[in-house]
Amino acid sequence: MEQRRSPGEDRAIAHHEAGHIVATRMLDVRMEKVSMCPTNDTNEAEVASHSVVWATRNADRSVQLEALETEAKIALAGPFAQLRHEPCETETKKLREANCTAMRSEWKKDIKDARLLVIKAVRLNADTTSSLSDFEIGEVRADPAECERLYARFCNETEALITAEWCAIKRVADWLERHRTITQTKADKLIFR
Repeated sequence: MEQRRSPGEDRAIAHHEAGHIVATRMLDVRMEKVSMCPTNDTNEAEVASHSVVWATRNADRSVQLEALETEAKIALAGPFAQLRHEPCETETKKLREANCTAMRSEWKKDIKDARLLVIKAVRLNADTTSSLSDFEIGEVRADPAECERLYARFCNETEALITAEWCAIKRVADWLERHRTITQTKADKLIFR
């Protein structure tokens, strides 16, 4: 059962999810639907999109690297949109620190996903004998300095995307707040108008 949230919390979550949605579509990834209602055991909203990384697991290295970057930016887009909606310099700094663990609880999965995608990208770029299909689930090690550099670049580019598409994010967030769910067709009408 969905826990009651305040209107302010609903608004923040709507902007967070709208950030994921707009980034997903602007980066040309398909999505099924998004629900503001909890869709899992942790009482969180969730975006149902197609995995670019999975779809490219057997493609050439450059396509796999682009897929990792795309999914990392989609993961980061929710927190960056929420921060644009509710600006906080301290939280922005924490989000930008690749190894920071003291962050908002609702961001932990997004940041963990983005970090793992960065690590995989660094490893794939450095190891010319591997492909994404070679990676096992679990810990993947990579050069920490290169991970920090790549994570910072993804943060900068994601924040720029959120800024450039802010009007579309607000339209999608308004729709989500009123209707609780959104499909790709409706999202596209709000984003690409």
